[in-house]
Amino acid sequence: MDKIINENNVKTALSNTMAESIHIVTRQIRNIILVTDEAGLRAEKEKLDKARATYDKAREDLEKFPASEKGRAIRKAIDEAAQAAREENNKVIELGMINKNAEATALLLTKAAPLVAKWQDAIDDNLQLQVENNEADAKAASEAYSQARNLMFILGGIAILMGLGIAFWVTRSITQPLSIAMDTAKKIADGDLSSNIQATSTDETGQLLAAMKAMTDTLKGVLAETDVLIKAAAVGDLDTIADANKYQGDFRKLLTGVNDIVRNIAEPMKVTSGYIDQIAKGVIPSQITTDYKGEYLVIRNNLNGLIKMMSDLLAQTDIIIQGAAVGELDKRADAEMFQGGWK
Repeated sequence: MDKIINENNVKTALSNTMAESIHIVTRQIRNIILVTDEAGLRAEKEKLDKARATYDKAREDLEKFPASEKGRAIRKAIDEAAQAAREENNKVIELGMINKNAEATALLLTKAAPLVAKWQDAIDDNLQLQVENNEADAKAASEAYSQARNLMFILGGIAILMGLGIAFWVTRSITQPLSIAMDTAKKIADGDLSSNIQATSTDETGQLLAAMKAMTDTLKGVLAETDVLIKAAAVGDLDTIADANKYQGDFRKLLTGVNDIVRNIAEPMKVTSGYIDQIAKGVIPSQITTDYKGEYLVIRNNLNGLIKMMSDLLAQTDIIIQGAAVGELDKRADAEMFQGGWK
């Protein structure tokens, strides 16, 4: 879409400018043939020269854009046709400027006009090429949109299945052991991970107890990792993260997700603390332009409001300072711009 707007459409506009300039030149040539007084001839010639300059500028701008092999061939055809037509047009103009109008008219009709028509046809070919390019680029954009939309549907479906799978796995890991090791499973269900599970047999009960022991150990590890994050966050240390690589599967995903949450909190908090630190040191920073959501957006807007207020306050006090510096003691700040203690 960017190519359509910023390249194809600009090429179309430049080609239209070139075509319109040719029409103007053709009209002015005919006027030169019709006008007989010297002042009128000079005026028409000036209009013609201006139209040619407009064409040359548009052609120069067109060359700044890349072109396909077909596009380069069309541009070459335009330039060749332009050279041929201008040579004959110049002859017609020379005859018209010395009032040899009959000869100028004959040359215009027999040679110059057909060459100009060929010139216009070449420009029309370039216009048609931009139409074809737009159609191809629009089709590509539509296909890209469809692919992205389908990918989002697929990812959404996978996310739902993963959520259902995790829920199913958690349910089974709690309910199945209850029939074999009721007491231990109840403690786990109640959040008590202090049980010392011993799995000595190799039968189904032993395998179940071994699995429960492994699960308990893993949960203890996950809780220990999250406890590190909680304690660090409690003292304002947002750089601490859990070691998700010690775990596998969904436990790794869980800790990775917690780490992501901490990072998402840390980034705007660090920005906020950095800005407040600058303001505290007397430095008024530029406003925050990062696109935040929710409460982070509220914090950003409030901080930007503070930055604007401080900038306005410095600007107003500067009025008084500059006035005092030159002895203008009647200068006053506009206190009505502010509220509360600042007012």
